[in-house]
Amino acid sequence: MLIGANGLLGGPVLQAFLNSNAFNVTAAMRGQDAVISMVPGNLSGSQITLIDAAIAAGVQRFIPSEFGPNTRNPKVVDVVPSLPAKVQVAEYLMSKESSMSWSILITMNFDLSAKSVTFVDGGGNPVTMTTLPKTGKAGVAMLQHKEETKNQYVFVHSFHTSQKEVLTAIENVDYPHKWRVEYQTAQEVLDTGYRKLEKGDFTGNFHLVAGDAGG
Repeated sequence: MLIGANGLLGGPVLQAFLNSNAFNVTAAMRGQDAVISMVPGNLSGSQITLIDAAIAAGVQRFIPSEFGPNTRNPKVVDVVPSLPAKVQVAEYLMSKESSMSWSILITMNFDLSAKSVTFVDGGGNPVTMTTLPKTGKAGVAMLQHKEETKNQYVFVHSFHTSQKEVLTAIENVDYPHKWRVEYQTAQEVLDTGYRKLEKGDFTGNFHLVAGDAGG
């Protein structure tokens, strides 16, 4: 079972269902081998309810909504406000290992469709990136290798490179198209992220992750 709640209405609708006594989450999960959660970062804490429902339904494997920076690194967690809740979810899953196994996928996604990039601190610092298709394939592979990934953090990457090197390679393949490049310091990117979050715009989390990874 794949649980996703994105877009303007996805989060509020999911939260309403989780809070409703009229909807039996456990019944919906019954008969499923695995549950993959794709809930947005601001709803990470709601996964506790999903985990309890999955255990009650007899689900064998739960994959929480991570698919981003390494939440085992305290320095990263301190930067992004949505990450402490993800850490709590991971710890809760670990406490329930006797009832249900788990796997956590750590990636740093790179969107090739945007055709624009913001170089952080010049774009020359080494970073780890994962394409969106590879993230999806990694999720499938985790379920195909249940024992190897049981109760494990799984780290996936497509490139270990720099923003400049990635852009050069892309433009060589995508010739004659040129990407739009902007330049910001890591602190400027972080500040943008925090301002967005203060306004309730959770896309600010992407800026925080980029500022931390590229700086």
